[in-house]
Amino acid sequence: MGSGASKQLKCPNGYNKDNFQIILQLYDKLDKDGDQVVETEEIKEISKLHIDNKIRNLQKDILIEDQILQQKITKINFEKSQKSKKAEEDAKLNITSENIYCKNKKTQLNEKIKIYTNLSEEERCSKFMYAVTDSNKNIEFWKFFEYMKNKTDDIKNIEF
Repeated sequence: MGSGASKQLKCPNGYNKDNFQIILQLYDKLDKDGDQVVETEEIKEISKLHIDNKIRNLQKDILIEDQILQQKITKINFEKSQKSKKAEEDAKLNITSENIYCKNKKTQLNEKIKIYTNLSEEERCSKFMYAVTDSNKNIEFWKFFEYMKNKTDDIKNIEF
């Protein structure tokens, strides 16, 4: 934390050492006053990125659902052309079913996006803290590392 205790931590084998250093520096900056308790003020920027990442991932999931739907429709149409009239009827039912499934899945994903979009600053901070803290609400470095290891490009967007 701010006391420099994180400097004793070693980069895991196979992980980029420069990105590990970036994560260590951010971790130390989160506890500006060195009291090993992260205040809401100390995490506003990173919690915003946390929620923005959640929203971006959900939006990607929506696009993936559309791609999956198109792949399934393509497969269903190919199978339809290879079979008899019964196969044609089955294909129509399958397409309808897949459309319903996709619509429901996208509705669920959009609801999550809506929830994340409407979070207050306090709720965003709480979501972020839940993702990186232990049961005593202290930021646990390895939990923080697991969260940040694929997000090192976002760190430069955080102002301290």
